[in-house]
Amino acid sequence: MAFSNYKYGVFSIARFAQAEVVKQTSKKILDVAIDSRLIQKNSLFVCLEGEHFDGHNFIFDAINKGASALLIKKSQIEKVLSNVKKIDVGIIAVHSTLEGLQTLAKNYISQFPNVNYTAITGSVGKSTTKQAVAALLATEGRTVYTPNNLNSEIGLPLSLFQIDETTDFGVFEMGIDHIGEMDRHLYMLEPNQSLITNIAESHIEQLGSRKKIAKEKGKIFHSNLDLAFVSKHCRYKRILSKNINFKPIEYSYSDVKYKDKGLLGVEIFINNEKINLPIIGEHLLEDIVGAITIVKQLGLDNTQIIEGLNNFKPMPGRGSIVDGSVTVIEDCYNASPTSTNAILNYLQRVAWSGHKKVVLGSMKELGKNTKKAHLGIAKALYNNKLESAFLYGKEMENAYYYLKKENYQKDLFYSDNFEELCNAADKNKRDGDLFLLKGSRAMAIERLIPTLQGVK
Repeated sequence: MAFSNYKYGVFSIARFAQAEVVKQTSKKILDVAIDSRLIQKNSLFVCLEGEHFDGHNFIFDAINKGASALLIKKSQIEKVLSNVKKIDVGIIAVHSTLEGLQTLAKNYISQFPNVNYTAITGSVGKSTTKQAVAALLATEGRTVYTPNNLNSEIGLPLSLFQIDETTDFGVFEMGIDHIGEMDRHLYMLEPNQSLITNIAESHIEQLGSRKKIAKEKGKIFHSNLDLAFVSKHCRYKRILSKNINFKPIEYSYSDVKYKDKGLLGVEIFINNEKINLPIIGEHLLEDIVGAITIVKQLGLDNTQIIEGLNNFKPMPGRGSIVDGSVTVIEDCYNASPTSTNAILNYLQRVAWSGHKKVVLGSMKELGKNTKKAHLGIAKALYNNKLESAFLYGKEMENAYYYLKKENYQKDLFYSDNFEELCNAADKNKRDGDLFLLKGSRAMAIERLIPTLQGVK
C-alpha cells in the first residue's frame, strides 16, 4: 500500500485520526488492517465493533501477527492497557474506531490535493464502470481504484490508503446499504466527478423504497461537484440532481457503434478501430460507455480510449465465461430483480447450439418486496425458452410453486440445500450445455462450477 511509503509513528497516526496516544512505541506503522487474520508486520490494527464481533477480542492475534499499534475505543483503554502493558505495541484511542478509521483516511489523503477523484455509485454496474474508468485513466497518469469490493464505509477508507504523492487519479466505488452511509463516504472524500449507473431494488430492505435509494445515492452529486454523469435509462434523474445546479451528462450503450458477439463479448468501434470487450450484453456495455463519457470530459483522446479499453478487464463474477464441456456464465456477485431480468433476457437472445439452463439463487435484502420480486422472476422464467431451471434458497420457494401451478413444461428443481442442488445439477448436465449461475452474494452460487465442470 502507498500508505507504507511514509513510515508513520503513533503520534502522526493519532493526529490524522484525531485520537489520543495512550501508549507509545518506537515502531513504525506501514499498513492499516481491520482483520487480525490479515495483519502484516508493522500494521495498525483497527478494533472495529459490529453486531456479531468485537475487534478488541483479537488484539493478541494481531500483535502475534506483527501489529505495531492498536486503534481502540476509549472505553476499552483500561482493559487493553492491563493486558499489553509489557508488550511493545502502541495504543491510540478514539470514541468510535470506525469514525477514527474514516477520519484517519480523510486526513491522510488531504496531503495530496492534486489528485483527481471519480466516484461511482448505483444499484448495478458500479464495479464494471470503475474497472473501465481506471483502465482508461491509466493511459493518462498513475491511477488507483477500489480493489475487489471494498466500497462500503469500512472498505472506502482502506481503499484510500493507496493514494500517495505520485497518484494522479483515484477511482472509487461508493456503495451504500443504509441511510447515512453516503454522508460518511463524502466526509472522507468529495469527488471531482461522480457517476450514478442506475437505481434498482438492491438493499431496498434497509433503505425502504426506490425513491429513498435515489435520494441517498443522489448525495454523491454533492454541491461542490464539477461533473455529474447518469445513465439515460435511469428513471430517477430529477431526484438524483436536486443537490446540483447543472444538468448531469447522460449516456447510453446506443451512443457507440457496437456488435454483440454473444459469449465472445462485445465489439465496439472508435474511429473505425475495432475493440473487443470481454463483456456480455448491452447492460454491461452501458457501463463501459459511462466510463468513456467521463474520460472524454477529462480530456482523453480516442487513441488513449482505445488503449485503455484494450487493457480493460472485468471483475470475476460479473458475467464471466467459464469454458469447458459445460459452459458457465458466472454472474454470481450479486442479484436484484433488475440485474436478474437483464441476464435472463440476454440468455434468451444469445445464440447457442446446445441446451440453455439456469441456476437462480435467492435475491436478498428486498424486504417487503421479496415475494413479489421472486414471483416476477418466476414469470420471466416461464416466458423464457430454457431447458432446465434450478431454484435455490428459501426465497425462491414461492417462485417454484408458481411455476408448478402454471404447469411449467421444462425441467424444474427447487431446494434450500446446496448439496441437493449440486446432485440435481450434476445429474442434469450434458456436454454442450450452457448454464447461467445467478444469485445474491450470500448464496455463493459459484460453488456449483466444479460440479458442472466435472471436478470432484
